[in-house]
Amino acid sequence: MIDRAGVLECLKELGLSGENPESYGAIIDFACSSVSARLKDEAYETDSRAVFLAAAQANYLICCGSQQSGDFDTFTAGDVSFGGGSGSDSAAKEILAAARENAAGLVESGAFAFKSV
Repeated sequence: MIDRAGVLECLKELGLSGENPESYGAIIDFACSSVSARLKDEAYETDSRAVFLAAAQANYLICCGSQQSGDFDTFTAGDVSFGGGSGSDSAAKEILAAARENAAGLVESGAFAFKSV
């Protein structure tokens, strides 16, 4: 299993919008187990790229969840637009994409290709 304490440290460094990462235990556990399940080898569980991938995945899920809580990024009524929110979901998405790219050699892609039809 991915080191949960390492994931918590990464989440603290990512900022997590000033929140307490320990309060998202179920999401963190899910991220750790889902990344562990996709690793090509158990030896990769301690690799910092795998730990950061789990943290980035948890961070993204947490950010998406906070967007559902009533925060908004933009509001438009006719010709009037108002921007608000933090845009943290797009930043979290970029972090997750970078983490996936860096850990690509460690995880199974789940992709398939047709050899013939």
